[in-house]
Amino acid sequence: MKSLICILLLLETFMSAVQQQVNGGLNENEISQQLRSEYRRQNPPQTDAVRANTSTDSQQNCHLYFPDIYAALRELTATVTKQKANIRALETRLSDAEQVAEQQTVLLEELNMKYNEISSLTQSEVEELRKENRDRRIAFSAGLMQSTSGNLGPFNTDITLTYRNVFTNIGDAYNSITGIFTAPLKGAYMFRISVYGSASQSIPSTVSIFKNGQQVVIAHSHQAVNVVNSSNGVVLLLEVGDVVFICETWVATCTAINIPLSKSDHPALRKSLNENVINGGAIPGFHQLQDMYLGAVYEREKEELKTLLAGKPLAVIFDETPDVEGRCVLNILLAPLQKDHSGRILVYLADTVFLEQCKHSTVSVAVVRCLQEYSINNEDVIVFDTDNAAYMKKAFTEALQSLFPNSLHITCMAHIMNLIGNAFRKPFVELNIFMLSFSQMFFNAGSRKRRYLCFMTNKLPRKKAVMPPNPCATRCNWFSAVQYHAEHFGLYKEFIEMEIEACSRSAPHSVERLHEMLQDPDLAQSLNVQINIMADKCKHFLSLLNVFQSRRPVTTKIFTYLEDLQVVFAANKELKYEACAEYFEGFDLLHTTKTQMLCTVGHQVHVTWAAGH
Repeated sequence: MKSLICILLLLETFMSAVQQQVNGGLNENEISQQLRSEYRRQNPPQTDAVRANTSTDSQQNCHLYFPDIYAALRELTATVTKQKANIRALETRLSDAEQVAEQQTVLLEELNMKYNEISSLTQSEVEELRKENRDRRIAFSAGLMQSTSGNLGPFNTDITLTYRNVFTNIGDAYNSITGIFTAPLKGAYMFRISVYGSASQSIPSTVSIFKNGQQVVIAHSHQAVNVVNSSNGVVLLLEVGDVVFICETWVATCTAINIPLSKSDHPALRKSLNENVINGGAIPGFHQLQDMYLGAVYEREKEELKTLLAGKPLAVIFDETPDVEGRCVLNILLAPLQKDHSGRILVYLADTVFLEQCKHSTVSVAVVRCLQEYSINNEDVIVFDTDNAAYMKKAFTEALQSLFPNSLHITCMAHIMNLIGNAFRKPFVELNIFMLSFSQMFFNAGSRKRRYLCFMTNKLPRKKAVMPPNPCATRCNWFSAVQYHAEHFGLYKEFIEMEIEACSRSAPHSVERLHEMLQDPDLAQSLNVQINIMADKCKHFLSLLNVFQSRRPVTTKIFTYLEDLQVVFAANKELKYEACAEYFEGFDLLHTTKTQMLCTVGHQVHVTWAAGH
């Protein structure tokens, strides 16, 4: 019985040890110690008599069972160790499975994002894609006659037939004005033609299909009686824009001689091309020339200009001007400083740039970008030629001068002279108002212009009637306008009175202002005298402006011209009444008014010359 209890205790202890071995792991000695301590707890100390009686049985039982228990423990320990290894392997596999799951989660998220992107296409984008697919459909059908009956021909020479009665024209590849089909897409195209007409003993009926000026197929019929009827067809492999060569040649010719491409649609020119130019009928209309061929011609001309300018010393000329919409337009011209085969130095327009703001930074950036596009070496730029505006000079001093070390800055002498002229005319306020009002009177007034020309023709029958120059402050026309008004001022009062009667109460402010000025006798005489003085004193100045604006080289004569101008200014700094009496003949003005007028002119001559220096 005691032996059985001992075995049960040992088994309980063993199970506890195994559990600890699994959890934390115990070695064999630790298990033995734990068994002994458990055995002492279950068997407290006994008396000597009892201990003596039981010692023999205990020793015998322990010797019987402990060796077998230790063997079982070793086997279980080995099993536990193996299980721990299996657990570690399972943990590794679990970790790998978790990583694979994370990768699949990331992939799933990416797929969801792509799905959301595809799903987020707006209706407009879908419609745009559908439109692109529709645009790829090309087809047309057309007939020669607008009506169901009629005759065409016979012709002594080959002509391009124009099928004006268009039934369908999907893709707008067929031009009903020129009779030309131009392939918008690369692909295979099928064409079929038919000819039907009255029979003739001597005249056959023939129609052909041409590709880029080369005959491809013919539909021909010839018989003496009844009618002729024939047809033919062909499938052609066409590149985008076939019939290109003759069209690009035409565009290059028109642009070289300044013929607008829109003139290609003129009936007289179209007839001449069809009858006198080989394959002239293949030239399409204006819009197709502009959209399909103008860009290619521009790029080719640009490459040729690059070759022409390469390695040559250059003068770069640039100037800003407003266009009809008020935008700032910068024109950049390049001039090789070497004569061509004809002995001339030619100037080429390299680029036209639209600027949002016209200042030294935007101008310098545009010029540098243009020179880079033409592959111009910085060392080859010798001269920058501009007007005398402050931002132009600043563009050179703060940017261009450091980038182009061999360059010099030359300002336009005509612009300098114009600035001097502007300073000279500023004090004559009433004269400026009169000239500006006279110009504004004809703005958007075609009927008034016609009445004015008829009026001048009747008053001056021996002289061709012309409109007065526009006294623009940024041009040299102000002085030309003064001379024009000096010749015609005596006729203005009558014409303005006629305009007041013609317009009644709807006369524009410019006409009313002129009427008020001319109705005042003193003011009208003062204006007439001022115009006469200015017209006489600006003759030398105007001739000098014309010299500087001409295309003749005047660099070697600039100092001579300026010295002559200095002499003229010096002679007019002090105007004596006796020497200027001719200006006042026939006018009833006070002597003080005359003197004051001459003093103003003389003073302004002095101030202007000082400003010019």
